[in-house]
Amino acid sequence: MCVAAVVGAQWQWRRLLSYWDDRYFHAKDPKCAARKHGLFDAMQDSQLESFVAWIRPEDYYAHATAHFKSGLGNGYSVCAFASAIGVCTFCRENNLGKVAFVIESGQPNINFVRETLEYMQTKERYGIESVTVAQKKEYVQLCTADFVGVAHSRTSDENWYQRLYDSGRVSHERVTPEKLGRMSGQISQNLKRLRQRRRSLKTSAVGSSS
Repeated sequence: MCVAAVVGAQWQWRRLLSYWDDRYFHAKDPKCAARKHGLFDAMQDSQLESFVAWIRPEDYYAHATAHFKSGLGNGYSVCAFASAIGVCTFCRENNLGKVAFVIESGQPNINFVRETLEYMQTKERYGIESVTVAQKKEYVQLCTADFVGVAHSRTSDENWYQRLYDSGRVSHERVTPEKLGRMSGQISQNLKRLRQRRRSLKTSAVGSSS
């Protein structure tokens, strides 16, 4: 299981869109294979940076807490949060400003990921400006993360994985059992605080209406 995130300043995304406008690109679809060259060149010309987090499913099921599993269901969310933190750290260290996250819809845990990132948005250290869920046909830039994520799985597209890796613009990290244990505890705490915040807001709303 792997999740990819691609980050760039506004001028970089505008540059990408000047080369790329395929709203129906899907990296796993053989019919789109010929278009990967164009997308790769557009990403390189735009100087976009990519982050990939991956985890072995057996590690997730063996080392994630029961509370964590009940909220997330699979390793997708783990990888999504790891990639998001990588993006936030990169933007902070390179003075790129706050991050506007756009997450591709379709995953069963997407609402949990969105809500957790929205909670992280309240924490100054993450530097998150907004969190949005969209489809590729609505937000073409998502094609870049789709391409990087599929290529990184290696079994799907090993040749493109190597080309992306050789470009020097892709950082990847395995979520090990040790990292999963730490992340599991942190996310569980955030989830608990998020639920407490919801209850508090609900109580305030009821009190105001009465």
